[in-house]
Amino acid sequence: MIKKKSGIKKNSGIKPLFPELTEIIERDEETVDRLRRRTLKFGLGIIFFFALIIYRLYNLQIEQGRKFAQKAFSNRIRLQKLAAPRGRILDRNGKEIVTNRPSFNVVLMREDAIDPETLVKNLAPVLHEEVSAIWDRFREAANTPQHMPVVLKKDIDWQTLAYIESHKNTDFPGIEIQVQPVRVYAYGNLMSHLIGYLGIINKNELEQLPANERRFASGDLVGKRGLEKLRENDLHGKKGEVQTVVDSHGFVQERDKKEEPFPGKDIYLTLDVPMQRMVEDMMARDDLAGSAVAMEVNTGRLIVSASAPELPLDQFTGGISKVNWQALQDNPRHPQMNKVVQGVYPPGSTYKMITALAGLASGVITKDTTVSCPGYYKFGNRTYRCWKHSGHGTVDLRRAVAESCDTYFYLVGQKVGVDRLAEFAHKMGLGALSGIEMENEKTGTIPSKAWKLQTKKEKWHDGETLSVAIGQGFNTVTPLQICLMTATLATNGVRMKPMIIDKIVDIHSGRVQNFPPEVVERIPLNSDYMEIIRQGMMDVVQGPRGTARKVAIKGLNIAGKTGTAQVASLNRIKGLREEDIPYKYRDHAWFTCYAPAEKPEIAVTVMIEHGLHGGSAAGPIARAILQAYFKDRLPPEEGRILETAAMPSELEAAEQQL
Repeated sequence: MIKKKSGIKKNSGIKPLFPELTEIIERDEETVDRLRRRTLKFGLGIIFFFALIIYRLYNLQIEQGRKFAQKAFSNRIRLQKLAAPRGRILDRNGKEIVTNRPSFNVVLMREDAIDPETLVKNLAPVLHEEVSAIWDRFREAANTPQHMPVVLKKDIDWQTLAYIESHKNTDFPGIEIQVQPVRVYAYGNLMSHLIGYLGIINKNELEQLPANERRFASGDLVGKRGLEKLRENDLHGKKGEVQTVVDSHGFVQERDKKEEPFPGKDIYLTLDVPMQRMVEDMMARDDLAGSAVAMEVNTGRLIVSASAPELPLDQFTGGISKVNWQALQDNPRHPQMNKVVQGVYPPGSTYKMITALAGLASGVITKDTTVSCPGYYKFGNRTYRCWKHSGHGTVDLRRAVAESCDTYFYLVGQKVGVDRLAEFAHKMGLGALSGIEMENEKTGTIPSKAWKLQTKKEKWHDGETLSVAIGQGFNTVTPLQICLMTATLATNGVRMKPMIIDKIVDIHSGRVQNFPPEVVERIPLNSDYMEIIRQGMMDVVQGPRGTARKVAIKGLNIAGKTGTAQVASLNRIKGLREEDIPYKYRDHAWFTCYAPAEKPEIAVTVMIEHGLHGGSAAGPIARAILQAYFKDRLPPEEGRILETAAMPSELEAAEQQL
């Protein structure tokens, strides 16, 4: 501390420099240290403050510089994915069944919407929508990421498109037009069960995708059923990308660069559009439920695969409503079912070829073995009726097949036994998956002693074998299995894998994936056995007492077999005329055949639910298929196709008018 004290002597004559300081005392170290500490703390605070600023600048510009540069870039550049057209689906002759067309959708980029309320009010009359409806779409997208576009309206017309495009840079900030390819079904619901439909990929489907699968995103359309689902990886193309430059208000200034999308691969089916269309039209015209299958016996390629009633594909576009879904569920004719592989029915008398083959191979009968049919067969304390109550008289195997004598096959089944019947049924493709590329194929049931013990916990009764021998009892099969059995009979035991895809073509690389015929099994069958069964099947169509005489075609030898599959106990319908039997209690009607009988090329199987008689209900459809297939080799009055088969598709008709 400084006091007023001077070191100059009084009366020295020297005047002090600072007269107010009269005395200098010794320094106070404690006070000085306190001042030093304050100064140091203040200095350190300044240094720390500037260090924070420097570190923050380093962090923003060096460590996170790229990140914020990208954000700044994103404020100017918009990256938009371009949907890829799905691959086409064509028939064996290259006719387009399913293709694509561009759909123009109005979408909003929420990041660029400065005043959403004003935007919605201005846009609603242009889109011919209520303001509340557009706000509903906003609310639906509330839980999606902000950068995801909100679809305000799909598939707008050309007039609306032109207006928005000409005004969006001035009146509609944040509004974009996205081009989305949509499916075009050239023939309406043709092959609907086989082709299937699309739907928006859901959260569970996205989560189940592999980690390295980047082709799909929320909102994408993917196959939900049929080939659209089974061949998703082939049909789904590669998305493109476009960069647009926008200003601070979200208005597009220019398009920077664009990567074009790659469409998916084209799938060529083995099916024939005119024949398929003819069959589906015939079934729809008569309001029939059931299925029809036609197969090349030497390749396994399907020519026709029809299931009725048809599946209304248009109802599934954009998602089916609860009302329509429930209506399909409640429909007693089951339009959602692909009855070719999912419908299981008693095979009825079509199974008698299996019984005949098992009897011949087991040695319990020969081609000359005869049985007396009085119209019934007694076994134990029961009487089993033949369909012809007056009886067939004395019949041999050939006549038993031709006239479908139940009594003959009761006897053969009793002697052969259920296990031997099951053995030959499995060899011919019954009771097992065929391997065809269709969803949810059913195996059906071919009963045996072991099967009943395992499933019913009961022993087999010999009387049950008689029902099995004529295709009733526990027997159930699919129409495809009966067609496969018929084709295997036609080729003397060569069982082919049924196929519906001929080839898959990558239009970019030009690569073609072919699907050659595949032999599943070669069954050693005695040619003499096959010859007598073939003769009986020919008599079914060409014979004077055959059950399918109406199917006969001049100039073509057909080997076939009718079948009537009982679906209700006789007590329910006893005494009723056929036309008075309730629909659900009527017998199913089968007809299966191959032709030409002497050198088979094609097998055809038709099953009409509750159709009563195979010859009258299923036979005409099979006959039309054979007429169409052999049209160039038949007399003029026989070699014709129904007019509906030659009609152009909706797409072709539109093109012809242009």
